[in-house]
Amino acid sequence: MTSTPLHQAFIHSVQAYPAGIAISAMQGALTYEELDRKATIISHFLLKKQYPSCGILLAPTPDYYVMLVACMKANCLAIPIDISQPGHQINELIRSVSPASLCVDESMHWQDSESTPMDRSTIFSVPQAISEVNEKDLVVFIKTNSHLTKKQPDSHTLLHCVFTSGTSGVAKKVYLSQYAILHDALSVWETYHLKKHVVLTNIGNYTSSLHLNAFWRCLVNQGTFLPGQVKFEHPDAIRI
Repeated sequence: MTSTPLHQAFIHSVQAYPAGIAISAMQGALTYEELDRKATIISHFLLKKQYPSCGILLAPTPDYYVMLVACMKANCLAIPIDISQPGHQINELIRSVSPASLCVDESMHWQDSESTPMDRSTIFSVPQAISEVNEKDLVVFIKTNSHLTKKQPDSHTLLHCVFTSGTSGVAKKVYLSQYAILHDALSVWETYHLKKHVVLTNIGNYTSSLHLNAFWRCLVNQGTFLPGQVKFEHPDAIRI
């Protein structure tokens, strides 16, 4: 297992494998360099807005994974929310965790509902976030690594808040730190080191800790992540 902090391990992957495919989904693919640049732009947006947390209400497209990386870069707690749930359940989850901001797809009409439990000024899309970042400011931002110097992340830095029902059927919040992602969750990469450094995964729901663990382990090992291609029926069998 790697002892390198997650954010540093990701940067190493970008530097070592910039033209390699990081994510390949039905909606498109991103190289490590493209993923890093897009995530850096959005992390600038998150820091400029001073958002300590962000709900991610997106389908498992490349932009969903870009947001996970962007939040990591900005030390912003990422809160993935399954877009397939009914609107009232989405609202209940949002109320329970109270994210400072919410990233949605531009085509969504969910936020038009009067019952939306969010200040509409804190709801944004990935294209909107990118459009609000000035290129000149971004150059300075990248050169100074200000996304890391503002608050240096470490193994105890919280990355995600996920919802799990366990055996009770009631949604519960679980917070995952860098350490939890790389050490306490499933050792997916070591168990399923597939040919050509490709991880095909549908472990749990795409917002689950299992899925997130597979995503990060793939990136820090310079693999290609293909969301939702293979389902492991018994994930408990490969727990460390």
